[in-house]
Amino acid sequence: MRRPRHGLALLAALALPSLASAYDGPVRKRALRLADFRFESGETIPELRLGYETYGQLNAARDNVVLICHFFMGDGHAAGKYSPSDATPGWWDELIGDGLAIDTRRYFVVSTDLPCGMQVKRDTVITTGPRSLDPRTGVPYGPRFPRTTLRDYVAAQRAVLDVLGVRRLRLITGPSMGGMLALQWAVTRPDEVDQVLAVSAPIEFSAVDRAGFQASAAAIRSDPLWLLGDYLRFGVEPDYGVAMALHGLLALSEGDALWIPWRWQSYLDDARGVDANHYLQTLGLHTDYTLGAEHGSQAAGLRRIRADVILLGSRDDEFITPEELEDAEQTLRAARVRAQRVLFDGTNGHLSCLEDQGAFAPVLSNALR
Repeated sequence: MRRPRHGLALLAALALPSLASAYDGPVRKRALRLADFRFESGETIPELRLGYETYGQLNAARDNVVLICHFFMGDGHAAGKYSPSDATPGWWDELIGDGLAIDTRRYFVVSTDLPCGMQVKRDTVITTGPRSLDPRTGVPYGPRFPRTTLRDYVAAQRAVLDVLGVRRLRLITGPSMGGMLALQWAVTRPDEVDQVLAVSAPIEFSAVDRAGFQASAAAIRSDPLWLLGDYLRFGVEPDYGVAMALHGLLALSEGDALWIPWRWQSYLDDARGVDANHYLQTLGLHTDYTLGAEHGSQAAGLRRIRADVILLGSRDDEFITPEELEDAEQTLRAARVRAQRVLFDGTNGHLSCLEDQGAFAPVLSNALR
């Protein structure tokens, strides 16, 4: 398997089609403040802040909306640049723009940051999570931040759409965790979603995957600077534990760990950009994930789906395999969901959902015809 060109940065740089252009309109991150946000757990925080971006224009009927959901280590910056001097554009920039698969001449595209976002240390990311100050105490929430679920993500994104005056979604899509969130939308708010296109995303994880997630979490908690999650109070961070967690997680997703130990310094550099508690929050919702199970059983939850569902995956993905997507397709169809598995020829394993955008752009374009 070929190594991803940008490692954990997960940014592709393929040539754009000659008759189309990446999004070149002004991109601005806006902030939404939600007072007294209540989590699925029943816990409430005084304020949840969430960043979002939009591309294209909302039509008069308000029925041309595409919602983009970001991946595990991503953020809401899906396309374009904040400034011409930015080194790289958004992570799905090859797909979003005039004449591209998600054509911003036709569609109004919304992309959001999410609670407990992994890129919390970036100035352009607006997220509330364990690293945020609790206004009730004046110190970071740390390990006391409420346990977050995909349903909480849906609630936060729904609030963004309310501000924008959007009631219904033509399409929800995203890679990996973003695809999981797109599927969760179809279960949680079935009457608001026309179509889901989940890229390299499962409807549940295997026992082996869950064990890998637990091992990744254990790597962080074994760092002497973890300090029961209150490391910020002491001015330190468990960077080595996070680096080990990233090392193990990429090995799990790539199915090939042979070259990974030689990139240790790269993992350590990446770890310094990640907050450990934010990582654990995001990892935890993967460990707990079985689509629809919150409705008593997975079958009961899946029967709620009204949207058309496309499960899109790379033929060389050894993490979310073609066989796993075929099983998911059959499970969804058994619940009377209009589901279809579609495969594309990626070259970067699970990371093909980010690095091989040109390979699956036609599927996305066809879904929006």
